[in-house]
Amino acid sequence: MANISLSYTETTDETKPAGTRARSLGDDDIREFKRCIRERLAQDHQFYSDETGYANVGTHKKITFSQTQAADPTAYDDVGYLYIKAVSGHKELFWKDDAGNVIQLTTGGLINDSVLAKTGDWMLSSVTTARTGWTNVSATYSNKFMRINATPLTTGGADTHSHTLALAN
Repeated sequence: MANISLSYTETTDETKPAGTRARSLGDDDIREFKRCIRERLAQDHQFYSDETGYANVGTHKKITFSQTQAADPTAYDDVGYLYIKAVSGHKELFWKDDAGNVIQLTTGGLINDSVLAKTGDWMLSSVTTARTGWTNVSATYSNKFMRINATPLTTGGADTHSHTLALAN
């Protein structure tokens, strides 16, 4: 997969303003610099050349991850990280919290099932083959109903039951 290539119309020259340039050109340099910064920030953020009256200026339109991390970042207090890292040749999304816990959020470009459920959870599914890491228990619980109980994942009840009908006069 190729790296993204962003082309910008505004270029910036970090040597300006030079000590030998006329001071009267300074305002042009400042405007050029502002346009350059706005254009680059607008890649992922909402910006307008005239920001008057826009409530969503600076909010995210999207987040572009262009730098694949070779390793998980160092954890700091009160800081979390959302980043991409290569796994089996694919870029996958990760989260690392301030305690140093790392969660892989995607696998093969899809939401990682282990993020959605914990060991022992039962889930209803329309797939005929259990996903990788899951166990299909439909044969064990065939023709059974789900029930709510104080003890999770227990079974009970009877396959049949009867009712007595009393007629009122």
